[in-house]
Amino acid sequence: MAWGRGLVNGVDILSGSRYNVGMKTLHIQCPDLLADRLARLVREGWVADEQQALVEALRRFLDSHRPELIESQVLADVNWGLHGKD
Repeated sequence: MAWGRGLVNGVDILSGSRYNVGMKTLHIQCPDLLADRLARLVREGWVADEQQALVEALRRFLDSHRPELIESQVLADVNWGLHGKD
């Protein structure tokens, strides 16, 4: 864990994330351009390290792509396609 960070009731005090309890290691490959942009954010102090940025990005992606949310959006699109009503 980065300096100055900690958990209160299982929640990271900086990010508000509950994902810090129990950790898995993921290995990724990404385009050089993305890695360079990430390195710049770290170098300029916008994030503590690459791990913090990637965990936050993954959390945001998963929060916005929950199966029940995706299903409701697909059903709304199908309903609109079938009936043309908003």
